[in-house]
Amino acid sequence: MPEGKRHAHGILVVPETLTLEWPPEDSPLFGEVITPAQQLLPREGFLSQVQAIRTEIKYDGELHTSEMTGKEWSKREAYGRRVLDLSCDSLRQKGPRGELPYPFFRFGALFFPPNTPYLREFYSGDDPERKLKYFETLMRMAIKGVLHYGYTGLDHVFASVEVEVLGLVLDGDEHLRRPIDEMRVIERLKPELRPGFSIAPGFEIRAVDSNPSRCEADIRERGDSELLQATDLLLGATRFVADGTYRGLCSPVGVAPVLRTKFGSRNEKMAHVYQPFCSVLRKSAERRQQSFASWKNSGHYRSFSASQAEPLGEGWKFPNIEWEIDEEGQLLIPLFPGS
Repeated sequence: MPEGKRHAHGILVVPETLTLEWPPEDSPLFGEVITPAQQLLPREGFLSQVQAIRTEIKYDGELHTSEMTGKEWSKREAYGRRVLDLSCDSLRQKGPRGELPYPFFRFGALFFPPNTPYLREFYSGDDPERKLKYFETLMRMAIKGVLHYGYTGLDHVFASVEVEVLGLVLDGDEHLRRPIDEMRVIERLKPELRPGFSIAPGFEIRAVDSNPSRCEADIRERGDSELLQATDLLLGATRFVADGTYRGLCSPVGVAPVLRTKFGSRNEKMAHVYQPFCSVLRKSAERRQQSFASWKNSGHYRSFSASQAEPLGEGWKFPNIEWEIDEEGQLLIPLFPGS
């Protein structure tokens, strides 16, 4: 890890099925009255829309933010912005007018402070087993954190929320010297989960190439690859705002550039790719500034989180951090300016 750089990990929770159940005599707190049981297939619906966007833009390539080089707006950037916009909408637990059910995705970003001795040793050390054990521990903490934050505290929308975790998809495993120790990750996680959260009996950890073109023979893997790319976009957008790179580059609301538009810098171009997430963050900050009740009533309430790891003795603590907007420029205040 380069000196002064703040390392980050991202995790995206994607419901395979979402079942909304209400006693016959009851109705939801928001939205229209629905039948006692209603089911949605968020993962399938998301991937169907992703494919529709690919077809419309005529782009079948990969979607890594690190590959969005140069200053010109191409089909890759156009596709990335559309997928990020779809991802932001899918994070909602209820629609703009209170519609239920809604995809109910959840996203979490975990930042580590720069120049952390333990992390420097991890990223530059030569002990593969120690690196892997660190990764397994981090994985367990990330899963628990995003589940507990994202699917609790919503009793103003749902009477209760129950989550069963079916599996975990990793962005490749070339950097791992052995398979992930599920006992270290899952068996230790089970007793740490709050009531209402469980691990499915058939839980599995799979590694998938995040380039969909390399997964065409397996429909499931290709879908997982698309979801990994969406995670990369969300994490890239989070970092872009967190370190203040976006400030002065794009307005809160903007229209997507036309193909072959050239910008003054790559950052200026990426500001337009990340605009959908920047807009969600800004609206969330504005609602919190108005009142907690206003923020709590948002469809994006608790849908995404950013935590900063802080050393605590021999362990870590992970306080959640919120964005704020400045009073003068009405811009999001960077979480980690200059990092």
